[in-house]
Amino acid sequence: MGLELVSVISSYLKHEKPSVCLTSALIEDAKDQGLGALLYASYNDDRLKSIYFNSLILQERFIKLTKYTSNLLNKYQIKHLIIKGSILYKLYDDIAIRSRGDIDIYVSPKDYEKTLEIMIKNGFIEGDTCNHHTIMYYNELEVEIHFTLFEPTHHKLLKYFKNPFDFATNKDNYMYEFKPDYHFIYSLAHFKNHLVNGSGFRYLLDFYYMLTKTQLDLDFIKKELAKIDLLKLYNNIINALFEISGVALDNVEHYDVSFFLNYLNESGTYGFKRHKTNDMVPKNKFRLIVNTLFMSNKEYRIKKYPHLGRHWFFYPIMIIHRLLYLLTHKLKSLFRIVFRVRDKEEKELFKKIGI
Repeated sequence: MGLELVSVISSYLKHEKPSVCLTSALIEDAKDQGLGALLYASYNDDRLKSIYFNSLILQERFIKLTKYTSNLLNKYQIKHLIIKGSILYKLYDDIAIRSRGDIDIYVSPKDYEKTLEIMIKNGFIEGDTCNHHTIMYYNELEVEIHFTLFEPTHHKLLKYFKNPFDFATNKDNYMYEFKPDYHFIYSLAHFKNHLVNGSGFRYLLDFYYMLTKTQLDLDFIKKELAKIDLLKLYNNIINALFEISGVALDNVEHYDVSFFLNYLNESGTYGFKRHKTNDMVPKNKFRLIVNTLFMSNKEYRIKKYPHLGRHWFFYPIMIIHRLLYLLTHKLKSLFRIVFRVRDKEEKELFKKIGI
């Protein structure tokens, strides 16, 4: 499959009829990118009708659940920040186009455990916890409660977003949203993290609508992006959007970004298309293994060890138990991470992309 889907996205943004034929391969490609609904909006083909309306219904369910969750946290005076898709879908001309997989909400570490307790008492089911969020389920929908915005390995981003509420505005009682400039910066940083293992075109649409539907101070944004090594990726995004939409969204040097578009095309949403063999490789293996073993995030330690995790003098016991657990349950995964290496060509591509 070439870049036919890019052509369809381009036609959609320009309000034109697509110039490429609708094929089974194109449909599968759009599904991999989470853009099946966009394909239906472009072709109005019955083969895509169920995808479109399922996306619309799911979006409406997420909207209701976001409101329910926020009202619940407001009731218990929990300061919370709603991020990503729960905010960005509002920018789309058709909310069904912006596919969703979950709701993302940040709460401060001091409110994290209380938040989970409140949610469980009000019908949510607790799922897995990783080193920066816990998944909660409500009527089979996922809500991710973040106690930090990035994984422990991303030190520069964690330092920049150390106090997320400093970059947000109050919208409803205890509910906050990022200021537009900072939501753009955060979204781009989040995109970078996914790009390491592959990410698709959906994020480009988010950036397009943020750039065209909100008032952004691009000079300020670029200054801030330079602090966290994201300026090259930003330039690639602006050029990719120029290639797709024909609109120069910022005054940057124009160059060929086919390498970037090809990478996104080969990846699919969150790399699912690119990594169907599950061969994802973290950018810094050593740092990932150290953080996995030593559990540097306190909230994550407490979640894994509710009693021991609260007291530093139990830390050696936790480490010994953690090491034994990893050796007996996760050894194969650790070996796959350690011994799967990136080739020189891939490293050069990542450098060119800005990740």
